[in-house]
Amino acid sequence: MGLCALLINNLFTTGQMKIDFPSETAIVIAKLISCLVLHWICLPQIRASLEQMKFVCNHPYRFVSPFAAYSGSFLHMSAIVTIEMLNMFSLLSVPDLFEFVRDFTALVVIADFENLLALAVKEDCLKLLLESENFK
Repeated sequence: MGLCALLINNLFTTGQMKIDFPSETAIVIAKLISCLVLHWICLPQIRASLEQMKFVCNHPYRFVSPFAAYSGSFLHMSAIVTIEMLNMFSLLSVPDLFEFVRDFTALVVIADFENLLALAVKEDCLKLLLESENFK
């Protein structure tokens, strides 16, 4: 969320948030396709966060702190929605196709950051488990 806030602040304070109407059809098609792809990437995460919030509301007795569980899911959903909005701002303000693809790739990595982090930690944990003497 902090990175998203810094990006939003940078967009509006530097004046980079200017809507650019592209003259080439290829740029419009690339922007439309990438918008749909990022939405398809983000949608399962948003849906999972909403389901987690619903579960916390329906079963608060299963949690030591239901508010913390709900807040975590809400923050995750808020971050994904903010990243998607930042991508829309990027779609509107970038006139060059190469710069747009670079920005889009960065936003996809930010949107999928927690999954990449979880994979890295999982691999490290598995290595430690396999190297431990108790496992041998």
